[in-house]
Amino acid sequence: MKIVIKGTNCDLTPSIKEYVYEKVGALQKVIRKVLEAQVELEVSKRQKSGEIYRAEIMLFVPRDLLRATEEATDMYAAIDLVIPKIRRQIEKYKGKLRDRNIKKARKFSFADLLNFSPVPKEQEPLIVKRKKFSMSKPMYEEEAIRQMELLGHDFFVFINADSDKISVVYKRDDGDYGVIEAE
Repeated sequence: MKIVIKGTNCDLTPSIKEYVYEKVGALQKVIRKVLEAQVELEVSKRQKSGEIYRAEIMLFVPRDLLRATEEATDMYAAIDLVIPKIRRQIEKYKGKLRDRNIKKARKFSFADLLNFSPVPKEQEPLIVKRKKFSMSKPMYEEEAIRQMELLGHDFFVFINADSDKISVVYKRDDGDYGVIEAE
């Protein structure tokens, strides 16, 4: 776990850094999936209470952020107070993960496996829709193409005015048109 320590209005002494590394590093025994831990230590001055030390820990875990803040009159005390608070956050996060996994397990049942039926091999394609139409008047290929475009179809069946035979005009992949004529 990568631990980043930032100090605001205070000097980060080696002893404070070591103390933070020790306390935050111990959290790895509780949760292993921490991507990064950011610790922010801050000193602020207040008129009545004097110097207040604030410790904030942010743990970046997969798909979430755990955050705890605590204040005290001593920097070490603030760190000691924030550790149990972040531990409770970790336990809550682990509980959510556990509940999520239980819900996934409940959706799956071994009875479904026992009743498993293999998917049948290739089925013959079904005719989904039949349409009857009448070709009342013969038309030229250009007129059939216009009709096809107006209808928004890929092909159009018509009686060719030039040959008086049933023909099919269709749009090709290259954008041109093709004509199929019956014999």
